Amino acid sequence: FSQIFEPLQIPWTLRFFLVYSVSVFASAIPAVLVIIVVRDYLGLFDHLGLFLSLYFLSGVISLPLWTYLAKTFSKVAAWRMSMTLAAFTFVWAFFLEPGDYVYYLLICLFSGFALGADLSLPPSILTDRIAEFNEEKQSARYFAILTFLNKASLALASGLALPILGFWGLEAGAPVNGNAQLVLVITYALIPSILKLSVAWFGGCYLR
Repeated sequence: FSQIFEPLQIPWTLRFFLVYSVSVFASAIPAVLVIIVVRDYLGLFDHLGLFLSLYFLSGVISLPLWTYLAKTFSKVAAWRMSMTLAAFTFVWAFFLEPGDYVYYLLICLFSGFALGADLSLPPSILTDRIAEFNEEKQSARYFAILTFLNKASLALASGLALPILGFWGLEAGAPVNGNAQLVLVITYALIPSILKLSVAWFGGCYLR
């Protein structure tokens, strides 16, 4: 088992996976809470399919843009741009009020643009790194770690966010009121946006 994590002994690789783990964790928190927010807080559960479809479609449409930015600047720079975009667009979810259909639709649209980069650029950056340093024999381990971090982020987000909200009185399927409402929007929008922005500028700068 320890051999799988041997690539983490390389400083650049360790920094890359630290940046990636924070980034995917920041994305996992809203993924875990989206149904609660849309159903119990916004009261727009009938439109959940539209919100998610628009978010993912926006991510697909944005792929040519991120490809262009990666070629124009660099893949790391484009990835940092996408994390910054995600932070500055998704943070507006903190200010949503129940019934804000149009505003949430716009947040899904613009924050979804960052999704294309999140899905495509980190594996591509890692592939370039493997080729540059002739580490093809380690490639399976690199991508095993990438997969592990994706799955672990969802588990960690669920294990932290849901108990915290439960402590503040949030009950799934019940209207969100009082302190639970504030804690919900902080956890759903503010914390992930701060994490994304922080790792983009304080972590991403060490990947050059």
